[in-house]
Amino acid sequence: MPTRVQQLKAKLLEKRFGDLTEDYEAVFEELNGASGQKRTQLKRQIESIEQELERVEQELQALEPVRGEIERPDILNLLDLGDPAIASKVTQAYWACLPEDWPNRSVPGIMEGIVAELERIPLGSSNYPIFARFLACLVADPGLPLSVSQPLQTWAEQQEETFPELLNQAKQTPRSGGNATTSHLMVAIWSSNQHAVANPNQEKRYFVAAWVVPDAQHYKVSSGLGCEQLSLPDSLGETVTFDEMPALLKHFLAESSQYLSPGNLTIEIFLPLDLLNQAVDSWPVAEREWELQLPVPLGCQYTVLVRSHDRLLPTYQRYRGFWQQKWERLQQWQGAACEAFVAGECEDFSEAFGYGLYRDLRAPDIVGLKCSRMPSSIGEKGIFAIILQTAIPVALWARRNLTGLNCCDEIDRVLACCLRELPAIVTDKRLDACGCDRDSHIGHHLSLLWENPDRVPPTIDYGME
Repeated sequence: MPTRVQQLKAKLLEKRFGDLTEDYEAVFEELNGASGQKRTQLKRQIESIEQELERVEQELQALEPVRGEIERPDILNLLDLGDPAIASKVTQAYWACLPEDWPNRSVPGIMEGIVAELERIPLGSSNYPIFARFLACLVADPGLPLSVSQPLQTWAEQQEETFPELLNQAKQTPRSGGNATTSHLMVAIWSSNQHAVANPNQEKRYFVAAWVVPDAQHYKVSSGLGCEQLSLPDSLGETVTFDEMPALLKHFLAESSQYLSPGNLTIEIFLPLDLLNQAVDSWPVAEREWELQLPVPLGCQYTVLVRSHDRLLPTYQRYRGFWQQKWERLQQWQGAACEAFVAGECEDFSEAFGYGLYRDLRAPDIVGLKCSRMPSSIGEKGIFAIILQTAIPVALWARRNLTGLNCCDEIDRVLACCLRELPAIVTDKRLDACGCDRDSHIGHHLSLLWENPDRVPPTIDYGME
């Protein structure tokens, strides 16, 4: 008699086959009206879907005897992902089952999706079914309510005779620190157009808004769930100058501390084009008075990423699909980071150079731009504009031209890493630069643009521009 796990697997494979069939038909229909590079991309996508269809069909044929006898296991109903406490435990158990080099670590939003993704993972050296390993990690977690863990254990022992042995192993395995909560502080900065028109000779002023995401895994952009907007200090007006922003960030850090649980904090600063080359990671932000004794740059205390504010504007929606595709390619990338980057070195930002760089960045396997020299043009007709137009999600560049260093080699050494680890590598490089002469270490001058389309502020009111 087929086990419940076999029945569930067959049901999920049937659903996967149906979804792939719909995707295939949609892409094939789009192919009929496409031309040029778009047609080439769609053909590759069709080939990929065909390969996945064949794989799923083979697995379905192997499970033919159990098809037609499918019934959703009631046990999955216990795992309510709408409960943050249970969702957190499910996420940790899911990550514990993923191989270290698994390309996609995002967690599906429904239990059926989680089970389907788990079934894609090869057994490797383990002889235990992947779903049984997942349940063992859940039951072994002392933070899971007994009302959930006990029925899970009883059901798993009925389906898998080796489950007690597997559970014992899970209880003896130390909890990995790699799955610690990751928190984000998002700060959006945009120009005050009204002030610029009314006061053309005065210092430029900006609007600022900030949000804290206590746990990135539970943040929903569409609803704003899992995100708290921070307040502006009463001492400031509606707009600020650029020189006032470090003090404002200090305020946001202090206010966000009430929402943050232990974990890693990433600061993402959304900047307009004319500010993208600013050294925001070098801001000396002291959260406490005694920290003034040793002013450590912001980028040495936290992972600091720059983002383009223009991607938040409604006018950027036309590029949203390309941006998402590039980001998904980044998530799937298996090679060294440098292989996914092209160089954008330039002194004179000519039209010929711009078109050539545009073509290079639109290549399907390219997700990043690297510049070992300070961008010579950063406005609407400069290097950052091409990054936006090609929807490239990652850029790494030196903010200064350092004569005492071979910055090209330095940038390549930074990129000799796993692509998904690049933010951590840049943070380490900035930390290495502490105490070093500013002209002798590239860590003082590195900017990393890291644009995740699924992590943006929920809403921004531009009515005061």
